[in-house]
Amino acid sequence: MLTYGLAICLLGSKPLGADDAAWQRLADSVQATLNVACMGVRDIVTFHHGRKVAGFQQKVIRMPGGRERIVVLYPPHLRGRLRVCNGIEVWEYWPHENKVVHQPLYRTPPADPTAEQLAQRLRVLDSLRRTLYAAVEGSDRVAGRACYVIALRDCVGQLVRKVWLDADTSIALKVQRFAEGSSLVYSSYYKTIHFDPKVDASIFVFDAPASATVLELPAPPARMTLAEAQARAGFQALLPQKLPAGYVLQDDQVAISRSGGQMVLWLPFSNGVDTFSIFESPAPLADIPNHHDGVFTWQQDGLSVLLVGILSPQEVRQIQQSMTRNH
Repeated sequence: MLTYGLAICLLGSKPLGADDAAWQRLADSVQATLNVACMGVRDIVTFHHGRKVAGFQQKVIRMPGGRERIVVLYPPHLRGRLRVCNGIEVWEYWPHENKVVHQPLYRTPPADPTAEQLAQRLRVLDSLRRTLYAAVEGSDRVAGRACYVIALRDCVGQLVRKVWLDADTSIALKVQRFAEGSSLVYSSYYKTIHFDPKVDASIFVFDAPASATVLELPAPPARMTLAEAQARAGFQALLPQKLPAGYVLQDDQVAISRSGGQMVLWLPFSNGVDTFSIFESPAPLADIPNHHDGVFTWQQDGLSVLLVGILSPQEVRQIQQSMTRNH
């Protein structure tokens, strides 16, 4: 006999507490991320079984058009690590290693990159409505500002994510992500923030130090469906059967590239705001930078697997243990 919760999952029923207004606020937040100018300091912490395992502090500057500058303030061994994006290309700088990675975001920039990014993010958010329920659960204050608190739950009521959205701008001031059993695995929150900062446009372009090692990456390859990518690559992907709560495979945004003369599948996953990627190839993934934090590698079923994203050890292990060939 089906449990009530499982019956809801299978029938797609809309439970009490599902709130269309909450989904609209989340859509407003996606738009605000790309269009609202702000500057602040935020803390990011990951947890494992309720225990803090990593944490860092960033200064974040965002401007319309997808421009952003994020610099790590803490801990000391990461201080100065930098990500700069001008909307069409991105630079990452590791000062302690004196390394720079530069990559254009498009082979041919679209007429309106912001509109394209917005449409893609809204498609992901819309796909989450088929598996998650959202509700406004009250109000709170973060960084001295009034917020709406929105909770997302799965079909059996397990808490997946909580978001604190600024009441005036819809910017997410605090985000918590939960794993199986509603245990906290990730928390991000602004300690200070202000809007419409006066900044020089030149901060969104990075000039590499003359002594730095610069890795020039090509623009991301063309995106396609999973079925088309597998046919071109010549092998079936390993797909996780258990994902961190709220994440889905963007199966129309898969890409292929080459590493060591072998084809590589690039599988993107998103929860509407955050992303992580899994790269798979029959050959070692030597050409993909692996000096980031948030990089996990392993061998499985004849493939080299590389996962890039800010996930907890618990979430990575869940993904790894649930990987099976797509048939």
